[in-house]
Amino acid sequence: MPGTKRLRNSLTVAALAAVFAASLPVGAAHAINIVDCGNRTDLLKFTGHDGAWPATRVRCYANKGTLSVRLWADQISTGNNDIEYLDYNGAKVRIKRWTIMNFPNRPPHVDTITIL
Repeated sequence: MPGTKRLRNSLTVAALAAVFAASLPVGAAHAINIVDCGNRTDLLKFTGHDGAWPATRVRCYANKGTLSVRLWADQISTGNNDIEYLDYNGAKVRIKRWTIMNFPNRPPHVDTITIL
């Protein structure tokens, strides 16, 4: 019967479309963003300076993702985040959550920072 064959083909196409749609990611992933540090200790806290202006800059970050930093690191406090930074020499450095790292003498020049 021609009608049955057409119905079967339509159902097959619909089933394949449903499987394809189910395999797509749901919603957009959260992107890393700069937030107010306040008194929170669970955020990624980056303390650094740039070469042209030696004043210290403190920035806090939340959510997974990667962001350009381009500062010399004086201190990195990971809070409740596993992180990775890329320095200008191309080295990738991972730091585990709840770690505070100080760089008093030879600070790395951090290009990007990623909350994993």
